[in-house]
Amino acid sequence: MHPFQKRALSTREGARLQGFSDNHAFCGSRTSTNLQFGNAVSPLFGALLETAILDSNQSLCDC
Repeated sequence: MHPFQKRALSTREGARLQGFSDNHAFCGSRTSTNLQFGNAVSPLFGALLETAILDSNQSLCDC
């Protein structure tokens, strides 16, 4: 639901809230697109998780 207007969020607004850039392309119907970004891991969180995993693996290799 939009915070100021009586309407649902657009697909692009929902994707922005998840952290997807405006040039990120989604394929399919509106329902399919909403499921794609709704079920996705936020790109920012994914990048932070990747860094944490790589740092953790690096510390395991430093003997």
